Formats: sequence, C-alpha cells, structure tokens
Amino acid sequence: MKNWDYSDLAKEAKVLGGPDGLREHYTDVGKGEGRIETAIVGGIILIVGGGLAWGINKIRNHVKQKKIESQVDKITVSELRAIQSNGDEDEDKNGE
Repeated sequence: MKNWDYSDLAKEAKVLGGPDGLREHYTDVGKGEGRIETAIVGGIILIVGGGLAWGINKIRNHVKQKKIESQVDKITVSELRAIQSNGDEDEDKNGE
C-alpha cells in the first residue's frame, strides 16, 4: 500500500496541474491496471470456456457414435434373424 504523505501529494498535484489533475492521473492509472486484470481474466475465461466446449462436443459425438453403433448392431441382428427365418421356410418347402 502506498504511503500517502501530504507533502508528497501536494508536490505531485502541483506537477499534474492541481487536485483535479492528480485525481485524473490516479483514475487513469487505475483504469489501466483494471484493463490488464480484465484482459487476464477474460483470457482465462476464454481458455476454460473453449476447453469446456471442446470437451462437451467430444463427449456428445462419442455418445452419438455409440448410439449409432448400437442401432446398427440391432438392425444387423434383426436382419440376420429375418434371413435365417426365411431360410428355414425355404428348407421346409424344399423338404416337403
């Protein structure tokens, strides 16, 4: 924390054009520091948000792929059963 000695403040205010100049100087300094902090926080949010979006997208695609594979397996099994039952019918017709 800065030591706010009155004589130093008075000298600094005189150099900066009075109390208003001093106030504006410290306001501008604070805004500059705030911009830097905002940029850092914004960058962190962007990186974390991007990582989350990427991860969610990967999980969503994985779940969709598993669902498709499951449906393909079910279709394949049911088609094989249909083919097998058709073959059994043909054998019955030929055997008679």
